[in-house]
Amino acid sequence: MRYVPALLLLALTAIPPANALGFGPQDVCAGAAVTDPQMAPDGAAVVFVLRTCDVATNSTQMDLWYVSTESGAEPRQLTTDPGMDHSPRWSPDGASLAFVSSRGGSSQIWRFDGFFGEPQPVTDHPGGAGGPVWTPSGNFLIFSSRGPGKEADVLAGEDVAVHTDLLYRKGSHWEQGRYQHLYRVEATGGEATCLTDSNGDHDHSEPAISPDGRWLAYVRDADHPGIYSIDTNVWIQPLAGGEARLVTDNPGPDARPAFSPDGKTLLTRSIREEGYESGRRRVLLWPVAGGEPTELTEQLDRHIFRPRFSGDGKGVEFLWSDAGSWHLARIPYNRPGRLERLTGGDAWVWDYSTSANGRTTVLQITDADQPAELWLLDRRAARGVTQLGEEGARGLRRLTTFNDDLAATPLSEPVVGWVDAPNGRSIQVWYYPPAAVAESDTPPPMIVTLHGGPQWCMGHRWDPEVQALAGAGYGVLAVNFTGSMGYGQAFMDAISGDWGGAPYEDVLAAVDWAVGKGLATAGRVGITGGSYGGFLAGYAIGQGDQFRAAVLCRAVINQVSEYGTTDEQFFSESDIPGTPWDHPEEYARWSPLTYAPSIHTPTMIIHSDQDHRVPVGQAEEFFTALIRHGVTAELVRFPGEGHGLSRSGTPVHRRERLKHMIRWFDTHLKELE
Repeated sequence: MRYVPALLLLALTAIPPANALGFGPQDVCAGAAVTDPQMAPDGAAVVFVLRTCDVATNSTQMDLWYVSTESGAEPRQLTTDPGMDHSPRWSPDGASLAFVSSRGGSSQIWRFDGFFGEPQPVTDHPGGAGGPVWTPSGNFLIFSSRGPGKEADVLAGEDVAVHTDLLYRKGSHWEQGRYQHLYRVEATGGEATCLTDSNGDHDHSEPAISPDGRWLAYVRDADHPGIYSIDTNVWIQPLAGGEARLVTDNPGPDARPAFSPDGKTLLTRSIREEGYESGRRRVLLWPVAGGEPTELTEQLDRHIFRPRFSGDGKGVEFLWSDAGSWHLARIPYNRPGRLERLTGGDAWVWDYSTSANGRTTVLQITDADQPAELWLLDRRAARGVTQLGEEGARGLRRLTTFNDDLAATPLSEPVVGWVDAPNGRSIQVWYYPPAAVAESDTPPPMIVTLHGGPQWCMGHRWDPEVQALAGAGYGVLAVNFTGSMGYGQAFMDAISGDWGGAPYEDVLAAVDWAVGKGLATAGRVGITGGSYGGFLAGYAIGQGDQFRAAVLCRAVINQVSEYGTTDEQFFSESDIPGTPWDHPEEYARWSPLTYAPSIHTPTMIIHSDQDHRVPVGQAEEFFTALIRHGVTAELVRFPGEGHGLSRSGTPVHRRERLKHMIRWFDTHLKELE
């Protein structure tokens, strides 16, 4: 007989044949990523980016597409160049489109006039150009550039690097002492003028132009010589040239500036806490003339993303994180604290764009068994909260169907549960049953998957790794442990100073929940995670033998060496907390390396050679310790990849990563059946 727990009967509308092939590593390029939707000012059309990949050529392609908002319209491809085309931005009159393309060999600004023809270059800037923003007149474009890298004469010894501060690397690249500045260029092309060169050694980003075209606002990193800091401020200066003036004096990072329709107020998304990137993201309104800000979201104990003034000028719209979902909401400009929900349901809104009159909004929506597509929301027809995922949702109409081919592949639809954890905590979990249910009298082997961050979350969104594991015949349990986003700031902050405490207890409680519901069998459970999730998986196997197999990806293993080699020291200082010389006991306590003598679990360690966030030495240290203690272990290294291998690595490497993970679990977990 097929083993299907009662809890799943409501979730499984049909059980595929036992030999059906679910989503797997071979499908890493099966779906298309629909991103960055940009609504035309009049609401008549949407331009967006479609990212596809090809394992056969190991390549990724980004093209611009166009779709009319009229009912029945089909999307049309705008660009077909082998280069990467992205960041489309409409001109104020909707007649032209600026975008970034690598078609000329480096990333530059290009322009369409009258769509479906050949675009024309706007910039040929040394070091490339990105992030185009139109001035209100439509006569100029503002863009950012870091400038060209240094040409080193090897014979003269110029390839030898001498560093005097900690800002020499970031993410997966080397900064080479370059700083990002803002430039102005005529919209038809020509010589660019640097607008921020008098500001010295600072990065400048996220330009915003006042409605009258007089003022330029932007984000500039704060003065913290020699160390990396998350503190940024918003500055303002005359667009025609002149002295810059500080607008925000918040100790934490201020970002995403936007002018109100009357030009008198500047919006920022801000964190008030210094040195804590996971502090609550708030919407602050600053008088352009100077003065203290008004917090629009003070009563909303959730994180805010992509805030913008609404088209009607009467409020601020934004995405907010709540219990495994992101949704669109607004707060009236004159009524701080009054949240008006625009979308709801078991779904995730990654991005949105609204017409100038505020009547229509394009939404980039995903859910647990469907990659993101674009949907059009008629705000007048909706009249309230639109429940995403419901058939016939009022005011909602689909614009794209690029991923419908995946419907032919068995996919796993999760069951959502809440787990009672120690100390009265309530933990949200998602159980994904195997996509192809095998004949069995017992539950399938289960893999616990743990998110990174740690102040991030699992949720109602497409996750190809989870689907690949479910497609390989495993039940998959995703856990939003203590520290996860979407449950209030206190829940997130509780992980600081307790990296392996409450989260580990939550994971064990989640496994007990699954066993108690008949979804898993104790002793037939594996564990995996990436970044912080890799740390937590490594910490868990050092506390006992509850997990039969483990796969650790880009995992923090030794907090002391991580602090000394990562590009973000502030992270350890806020989360461990402190420095390793002031708190050596805590750094040892939250290092999986400390518990290596107690580990017996067969462990695969996956890491990227160009990861500067969690350098590859972390993997090497753990692999050495496990082998020295007689633990069955493998180290799988990916050359040329960074911290984002699972999301943005080359197609072949992403496929191979999933194949190695499944091979390990098949050997050490499934073969126990």
